[in-house]
Amino acid sequence: MQKIDKSLKTEYEDYPAIKIGRLAVDEKYKGLGIGKEILASICRLIEEISKEIGVSFITIDAYCNAWKFYLKNSFAQKRIHNLEKLKRKAQRDETTSIFMYKTLKK
Repeated sequence: MQKIDKSLKTEYEDYPAIKIGRLAVDEKYKGLGIGKEILASICRLIEEISKEIGVSFITIDAYCNAWKFYLKNSFAQKRIHNLEKLKRKAQRDETTSIFMYKTLKK
């Protein structure tokens, strides 16, 4: 179970979610839509699984250099309190991530 972000305005403290680990496309194949298709396939599979196991969200810890990709693919980001601080941290450590989620349709 993941702790819920208070900005989601839910009465629950935890929520049932499936986290996508790391998703990447080799540099030579970027821009061809492969990442979008892989992510869509994963989300469809999780939506099917959710009918049996009661999952409500798909979550991901997106690297800062990839969060726009997830925004374009229907993921929402956790509220960022200090964007400039996050950018500075990401410059020092490229593995800095942002919690993102997608609500499954019920």
